[in-house]
Amino acid sequence: MKRIFLIICFLATLIVAIIQGIGLVLPDKVPVEYFKESGFKNVMRMLGVIAAEPHPAASTQQALVRAYLINEMNDMGYSVTEQTFYYTADDLASRQKRMYSNFNSQQRRAFDKEFARINTGNFAKQVGEQSELTGTNLIAKLEVPSPEGTLLFVSHYDSVRTAPGASDNGIAVASVLQLMRDLAKRTDIKNNVIFLFSDAEELGLLGAHHFVKNINEIATQPIDVVFNFDARGNNGVPLLFETSAKNLALVSEWNRNAYKPVAFSFSPIVYQMLQNNTDFSVFLNRGFTGMNFATILGYEHYHRMSDTVENLNLGTLWRYQRTIRDLGAHFAVKDEINLFKESVDAVYFPVPYIGLIIISIFSAFVTGILTFLLSISLAIRNIWFSSSRRTVSNIQSILRILAGLFSLVAALVVPTASYLITLPVLLFLLTDLMLREFNKFSVALILLIICTYITCILYVPIIYLVSVGLHAPVVGSALAILPMLILGFGIASLWKRIT
Repeated sequence: MKRIFLIICFLATLIVAIIQGIGLVLPDKVPVEYFKESGFKNVMRMLGVIAAEPHPAASTQQALVRAYLINEMNDMGYSVTEQTFYYTADDLASRQKRMYSNFNSQQRRAFDKEFARINTGNFAKQVGEQSELTGTNLIAKLEVPSPEGTLLFVSHYDSVRTAPGASDNGIAVASVLQLMRDLAKRTDIKNNVIFLFSDAEELGLLGAHHFVKNINEIATQPIDVVFNFDARGNNGVPLLFETSAKNLALVSEWNRNAYKPVAFSFSPIVYQMLQNNTDFSVFLNRGFTGMNFATILGYEHYHRMSDTVENLNLGTLWRYQRTIRDLGAHFAVKDEINLFKESVDAVYFPVPYIGLIIISIFSAFVTGILTFLLSISLAIRNIWFSSSRRTVSNIQSILRILAGLFSLVAALVVPTASYLITLPVLLFLLTDLMLREFNKFSVALILLIICTYITCILYVPIIYLVSVGLHAPVVGSALAILPMLILGFGIASLWKRIT
């Protein structure tokens, strides 16, 4: 009877955790009443204009989009600066060659695959008749007397020539425009806010490079935090996938006010393996503090003609615009934002109904050490103090030590990803302790259920994003091996103890 109860509890927990884990990275269905909210209606209206057609840099359609953006900002009461810069086809070819030369073999394969997928052709040939091309950044400011600090919101407004750009990057542009409208009505703003709609991002981050190069002409005081918004697909939720270093205070502050925040502290490791860059890369390389957001599901529409408003997930649009508007409203009235630079590195991951679990990198080190020490103590007790000297028992003890050692190495080598190993292993060891040392089946069962739930919540959204979002099912399957082993050992231990 106990074994039947064990199976039922395990399967029920597994199913619930898988559903909730996938739910973390999928957008909510938009209730009808949300469509009546004036801000969301404005976002949908503006997006319909911005993403009506492909609007690559230096194109006639982009000039129309630019004029529309300027008109919208002027109607809100903002003065818009048009920051122009110049480039040639040869400049672009040289930049691409330099970027490509710095790629590793994996990044080059990914770049070549993407280049072939969107069939961009030879850009130099397309613009060869023009000796010089003009790019135009759009800059607007919201300045207050005696500001606490300065915020910068960045989103590029050009698309590739093969896509209307509803997701990349229409949703961000429309959402930032609505944020500007929201803030213009408030009287409690404490920080200067600069809005940058960068040009020629798709051609090599040209607008962002020009802005940073001439930043002293724009900002009257140092920029404290940069927020960049982009997309790699038209589905899913806006994911905080990259931050500056020493991010504990910044991520914690965002988490306090965000609606269902989703972020994984290890995601920069994965991002660096890809060939992609965003405007945030320019600011990060210059030492700015900030956060980088994007959607990554719906990759099959990325840089394609199917990246239209009609194909955009409405739940994604609603979640994206709420994320930007909530974030902007919160940080615009925040005191002492310059203190975000004086923090430490963080380890974080999302949990349903709670938001992000955030700990310092030091705590991740300590967790890894404690897990290793617990594995050693359990193994020694089992080997030296057990009345039985069975080979199987000794092998199990060695496996405990290896699991603890693996946790310690992860905490020391890749601390931002170590929670994926240390937390499940630690819970498994505690379950094993209760079962073997104290013979508490009921307590061990509860711990196993907790271990099952937490392990799935940690791994399921990642496996889903990698398999579906990054189109890497082989990698996703490989990631699933570790949690399957941990949970398998836990179930086997309890199963053998049940009489």
